[in-house]
Amino acid sequence: MKHLLVATGVLLLPTALHAQEPQIKCPGENTVEMRYCAGLSWEQSTDQLKRKIPKALLQQWQEATQAVPGIQSGQEKVCSVKERIRSMTKKSWYERFSKIAAKTSGRSGTFTVACGVVGLWLLSGPLFDYSDTWQLAINTATTIITFLMVFLIQHTQNRDAEAVQIKLDELIRATKGAHNALLNLEELTEQQQDYFRDKYEALALEAQKSLLLGKSDTDSPELSA
Repeated sequence: MKHLLVATGVLLLPTALHAQEPQIKCPGENTVEMRYCAGLSWEQSTDQLKRKIPKALLQQWQEATQAVPGIQSGQEKVCSVKERIRSMTKKSWYERFSKIAAKTSGRSGTFTVACGVVGLWLLSGPLFDYSDTWQLAINTATTIITFLMVFLIQHTQNRDAEAVQIKLDELIRATKGAHNALLNLEELTEQQQDYFRDKYEALALEAQKSLLLGKSDTDSPELSA
């Protein structure tokens, strides 16, 4: 059992440590990647310009641009954007390991392996005369695995829940007529949440009455004060 735990850790840890960062494909999928691609285009155009104009004129141009504050070269822009992308996409080893462990533990193959380990443990009972050591082996192994998996899975669930909240906040922010007061609803007190819930329950009752009267319930009524 000890060798099985060590082998599992050896298989999962290198995968988490050596996970590759996502590749950037121009023109980019978000603002940061678009800035990175724009910096690359600036650098390429600058290189082409350096090949075409005379060296004396190029030196004069470089001196003029360096004398003006706030002007940043294409290479500097690319480097700064790269650093920002790395800081946004780089994850710690614990985040990568917890994500891989959560995905792996939820697969059918992992469940089959766990059932196989339990089956081998049951078959080995007669060899150890069903001794206390035989029982202690499975109890210790399952306790340690369960204890560690609680933290790994909870970490993954917290990140997923926060991501869902951010996406919902973005939908509220981008939807015309939505109430921005609901953006941090999960941070409000229980009394404040009850207040909003009562308002929406009242809207639901009004919609049900409209349906009974043969009216539509697909409008967007405002919340009453």
